[in-house]
Amino acid sequence: MCIRDRYQRRVRGSITTDEDGLLVFTDHHPDDLIFHTVVNSPFAQKVHMYLLYKQIPFTIKYVHPKRLVKYAVPMLQLKDGTFLSESSELGIWLEDNFPDTPSILPIHIRQQQIELEARLSKLLIGPIFQLSRPHVPSGSPWVKFTSMCTQIRNCWRMGWCMEGTIPGGVGILKYIWPLIMRKAAFAKVIVDDVYARTNGKSATQNMSDALDVFEAELRLAEDEFYNGNNQVEGVPPQRRDGDAESDVVLLSRSLSRPGMADLTAYATITTAHRLGINGADGYRSRPAVMWWVKKMDSIMAVSYTHLTLPTKRIV
Repeated sequence: MCIRDRYQRRVRGSITTDEDGLLVFTDHHPDDLIFHTVVNSPFAQKVHMYLLYKQIPFTIKYVHPKRLVKYAVPMLQLKDGTFLSESSELGIWLEDNFPDTPSILPIHIRQQQIELEARLSKLLIGPIFQLSRPHVPSGSPWVKFTSMCTQIRNCWRMGWCMEGTIPGGVGILKYIWPLIMRKAAFAKVIVDDVYARTNGKSATQNMSDALDVFEAELRLAEDEFYNGNNQVEGVPPQRRDGDAESDVVLLSRSLSRPGMADLTAYATITTAHRLGINGADGYRSRPAVMWWVKKMDSIMAVSYTHLTLPTKRIV
């Protein structure tokens, strides 16, 4: 089943396009935020998770690739027509302007979560762009060839994902998406920055290193929680079972309330794999990360049920 079919099955209301060629769910309420996005952007997926977890009513508009010059996604459009952008800043704005919704930045760990979110976002998103922007990596001729084949295949996959969210499809753009990503200045900046920071390491190595950092943060959160430094929930007298999913401590130092860093990591770690990006499944071989993913799956499944649009995950 294609992504568009999944949306039509899961979203209440019909799907149309507006004058700018954007995907519109027509049961939009005039007071709702309008979320401008594309399905294959990890930055946009972060904001999508913030909106879903905070249970804020919103209308989603999927931007046609031809409009990406005009629309710097992700963007939030307010009722008065104001546009806000920058994914991490949008998370902070949502927290400050919707205080009566579930918090993603608890006051006592606010700055810690903002700094951790920024660090994990940079570490985790970089390798995704390495996997999905055609470029010549370092290494032997065979490594260069196989890496570029993977990158091109991933670009085609991203193009087909966009095809599934745009009424009428994206036409030839899905076939030339590797060329578009190759020419995209923002993608080149991200990939070049990753290579500069990691001394030319491959996407696989950088993703593994990023997951190492993520696992270390999970262990740190667990230590602080069970040593009595947790201020979000009552601290259990002892950890019950090291393999019990219910005992998984989130980055927010909570058993059930994710913070902004959790939502960013969840969107970044899992979405690329769920969209079919080859090489983005390294987290599945890490038991600690998989327990955390399952915990986040269960938490987000509850949040989805409280929303009118959309009611389920993208894929």
